[in-house]
Amino acid sequence: MPTFLTTSKMSPELVERIEASVRGRKRKAGGKLVAQRIVKSMVRIGLVFALAVATASVTAAERRARQASELSQRDLESALRCSRR
Repeated sequence: MPTFLTTSKMSPELVERIEASVRGRKRKAGGKLVAQRIVKSMVRIGLVFALAVATASVTAAERRARQASELSQRDLESALRCSRR
């Protein structure tokens, strides 16, 4: 697809790079840039996943601690009731 950004005086390599840029392709499918993008996206997904797991772990730990304290409070209250009788 020719563009108005190139002239006949430009080198063929430059024309090819300009046309690839206009089409939206930076490099070939197996190129270094594509691999870098994949690595970056995988790192970002991993960070989001790790944050979600950490949040879920902290929430679950707090819930277990709250349940344990409620259970011990109930045990103390029942022990207190039994000792008053």
